[in-house]
Amino acid sequence: MTYDSLNDLHPLTAFLFFSYAEIITMSTDNPIITAISLTAAGLYSLRLSGKKALLTIFKICLIIPLTGAVNFLTVHTGAHVLFYLNGNPMTLEAMLRGFLNGLIIIAVILWFMSENKIITDEKMIWLFGSVAPKTGLTISMMLRYIPMLKRRFTEVHSAEIAMGHDGHSGFGKMRQSAREFDCVLTWSLETSIERGNAMEERGYGIGKRTSYMRYHIKKSDIPVIAVESVLASVCLFLIIKGVGRFTSYPMGGRKKTSLMMAFSATGLETLLYLLAALLFILPLCMDVVSEIRWKRGDDNA
Repeated sequence: MTYDSLNDLHPLTAFLFFSYAEIITMSTDNPIITAISLTAAGLYSLRLSGKKALLTIFKICLIIPLTGAVNFLTVHTGAHVLFYLNGNPMTLEAMLRGFLNGLIIIAVILWFMSENKIITDEKMIWLFGSVAPKTGLTISMMLRYIPMLKRRFTEVHSAEIAMGHDGHSGFGKMRQSAREFDCVLTWSLETSIERGNAMEERGYGIGKRTSYMRYHIKKSDIPVIAVESVLASVCLFLIIKGVGRFTSYPMGGRKKTSLMMAFSATGLETLLYLLAALLFILPLCMDVVSEIRWKRGDDNA
């Protein structure tokens, strides 16, 4: 992982940022906010993981056609009917809405991936260890679950290949993949149970907990917490008040949907988009400022 300014700050600062980004992304289905969040999350993931993130982003983009197909086949609301299937109208609005749902899911996944890079298990348990120890342990296990499954699946697959269990036909490969997935899932569940039992035997959650790692709010944390909290609060206030409200389907018998009117923003909507963009790119801006300050200091030296 490359140098990141957010990683050097207090764990609470990073946790608040990712929480704000994820909540705002999930709180509205406005396509512009979704696009801003997805772009910022993708750029931030690329900065943290480099070229490795490209393959991950490509894989999770397969969610888009899946959500598009599911919504297209199950929702039959919309003014622009493409064709009829078993008497049910297949509409353009339903298909586009499914694609939008996929983009929202991808944006949230990317933010969680970056959060998993910045906020380690130790930081998460430190944050919640004294306030809500069980919650902190659960969240830390959740954050490490996806990379752990990926790593263990690679190990199981390599072992099966070494033993000659690779499946020769298409159906055989499907059965082999299902077998490997079952092994990985069973392994992970057993590990989760063992970890929970081990933490319980050690007395985790009983009484006040101490930590070998100590974090202190520094002067550099205060302005970052203030800026991200103010930006997120204003964005959530505007969203709750209905600014930027969006629907993919016709309203009031009109054929013109808000999807077609998404870029005709009012003053408050423009303000919402601007504040959301500033919040989402805050870590990238911090990295740019840190690099500029480092280069100036290096030149002066």
